Amino acid sequence: MAREILKRRYLFVLIATVIVFSLGVTLGILVNETKSRIMEKEIATQNMDDLSLQLQLTYLNFLDLNSSEGCKVMNAALEQSWKNLATSYGNLIKYKDSFEATDEDIRYFERNDLLNNIRYWLLLKEAKTYCELQDSVAVLFFFSETNCDECDSQSQLLEHYKRVFNERFLLFHINMDIGEPMAQILLNQYDINSYPSIVIGVDKFSGLTGKDALKEEICKRFKYKQPECEK
Repeated sequence: MAREILKRRYLFVLIATVIVFSLGVTLGILVNETKSRIMEKEIATQNMDDLSLQLQLTYLNFLDLNSSEGCKVMNAALEQSWKNLATSYGNLIKYKDSFEATDEDIRYFERNDLLNNIRYWLLLKEAKTYCELQDSVAVLFFFSETNCDECDSQSQLLEHYKRVFNERFLLFHINMDIGEPMAQILLNQYDINSYPSIVIGVDKFSGLTGKDALKEEICKRFKYKQPECEK
C-alpha cells in the first residue's frame, strides 16, 4: 500500500513537471511571437514615417525654396527627419544587444539608422542654403567598429561637444562597417582613407582630432559668437 502511494506521488510529480515545462515552452513561444509582432510593427511604422518624409521631400521639388512657403515645408521636413532619426537610433539601441533580434533584424536597424543620419544631413545642407535656421555646426563622423583603434576616443570627444553645444552641434555617425552604398559615396566624395575621420563643412580631418583642436574647428564655423567658445 505504501509503495503504491509512493508510485502515485512520483507519477504526480512527473506529470506536474511535464505540465510546468510545457507551460514554460508555450509561454516562451507566445512571448517570442509577441516580441516578433512588436518588432514587425515598429519596422512597419518606421517605413511609413520614411514614406511620409519622402513625400514631403518630393513636394519640396514643386516649391520655391526661397519663399516662406518653401521654408515652412522644409522646416516641417527637417522636424520629421529628426523624429525619424531619433526613432531609428532608439530601435537600434533597443535591439542591438537583444536576444530576440536576428542578425538580419540588427542589420536592418543599423542601415536604417545610417540612412536617416545621411538624409537629415543632406536635408539640413539644403535648408541652410535657402532658409534662416538656428546657428549650428554639422559634423560627419566616419568610423569603423571593427578596424579602428582611436574611433572610441574620437566618439567620446564628439559626444562631449554635443553635450556642450546641445542642438547647435549636429553629429552624424557614418558607420562604414555596414556596407551602405550611400556611405561609400560620401567616403569617396571627401576622400576618406582612414578612420576616424570627421568632416566639418567642407574640411576633412583624418586621424584622432584632439579636444582643443576640435573645439577650435567647431567654434570658427558658427556664424555668431557662442558663449561656450569663449571659455
